[in-house]
Amino acid sequence: MRLISAIVMLLAAVSVGAATRVDSLREAIYSPAPFKKPIVIAHRGDWRSGTENSLRAIRRCIDMGVDIVELDIAMTRDSVLVLMHDDTIDRTTTGSGRVSDYTLEQLKDFNLRSPIGV
Repeated sequence: MRLISAIVMLLAAVSVGAATRVDSLREAIYSPAPFKKPIVIAHRGDWRSGTENSLRAIRRCIDMGVDIVELDIAMTRDSVLVLMHDDTIDRTTTGSGRVSDYTLEQLKDFNLRSPIGV
């Protein structure tokens, strides 16, 4: 899936009141007053239902009402940013090597592994 398609999908998933929600989260984080409620942050998305840093894992967090999704990015050989936490693609995809070894089109030839790595 192209990066632009991914961004459009994520934007479509955000509710109309997203700006208000973001503003209230920002205010809660930077306020010296104690939090009134916990802020839920998902590290690399909901990796139990989709491979970490995948659109499925991010979408699942949106559906669950998670406040913040922490993501990791890497740059491909053709200077495209993609989501990837590890130094290599070995653990989370059917490929091997660094993201920077491949163009975006080459990376699309690999599949994501299941959330438990098989």
